Amino acid sequence: MKTEQEKFWSSNWGNKYSDRNSKSNYKLFFKKVLSKTKKVNSVYEIGTNVGLNLDSLKKIKSKIKTYGVELNTYALITGGSSGIGKALAIELASRGYDIAIVALPNTGQEEVRQEIKSAYNVKFKSLELNILEKGAISQISAWVISEQMNLQILVNNAGIGYAAEFDTLEGSFISTVIDLNIKATTLLSHAMIPFLKKRRQSYILNLSSAAAFYSMPYKSVYAASKRYVLDFSSALREELSSFNIGVTAVCPAGVITSDEIRERIKAAGYMARISALEPSQVAEESVNAMIQRKAKVIPGKMAKLISCVRFIIPPRIQRKIIAKNFKKAI
Repeated sequence: MKTEQEKFWSSNWGNKYSDRNSKSNYKLFFKKVLSKTKKVNSVYEIGTNVGLNLDSLKKIKSKIKTYGVELNTYALITGGSSGIGKALAIELASRGYDIAIVALPNTGQEEVRQEIKSAYNVKFKSLELNILEKGAISQISAWVISEQMNLQILVNNAGIGYAAEFDTLEGSFISTVIDLNIKATTLLSHAMIPFLKKRRQSYILNLSSAAAFYSMPYKSVYAASKRYVLDFSSALREELSSFNIGVTAVCPAGVITSDEIRERIKAAGYMARISALEPSQVAEESVNAMIQRKAKVIPGKMAKLISCVRFIIPPRIQRKIIAKNFKKAI
């Protein structure tokens, strides 16, 4: 009579692989695993590629290590202590990735750690840092090295938005939008790519916005900065394809990350309200698209549908509609 373990193996791999006490059969097993993917970097990826669930795979974690399949790979997330960044950290932890977040001091890193550690058997590291400070990018690189992270995923999430008349903005605020949305994303990608190249398969997930598809009155600098992220991601994706590094741009519409944002979305009109999503919804669709190595993703069915309007309505009319809606929110 078969044991539970033998039933598990035979049901997933056939009788040929049911005797797990044999070293040669373990080799056959992993040969089959690796034939499905160029490299398996986490327990989750094995399940994704060969159809085993996460709980079952965790039972054979020690055997996976024995045959050189890398586990405990990290996802590094900027702005990972709140909003979309926090949701992405939780989503990636649920899929078996260890988590490293970079966020401003005293913005909730400990709460994120407790939430993730209480729910998932993964490692968690955090670095309190203003990514715009001089030397911050070098400090992140040094941190990755000193903590011996096997970095597989970079999530450039940190960013800032606004709704205001351009000439009412302080010059220092405009510089912050450009530095955080463009400069930080660019320089951190540049610094982390050498680490990502060490994996046979890795990912960059860049937070753009649905605003990237439009010229947006009252959000002119923000929309332009997110267009940069979209185009930068597309170009980088092609450059890094030979290294098996996928680059995906996320282009969400409104995301309800706070009560203030909720009120802004309500004020922006019907289309903004029906396309808005919770951070957890954005995170799930974004990670799915990243794993599938898509060039970009627009989370939410309504947001996808609304984004198609730009191909129908002339740009001049688009700008007038956008201006009318966003003027209500300022």
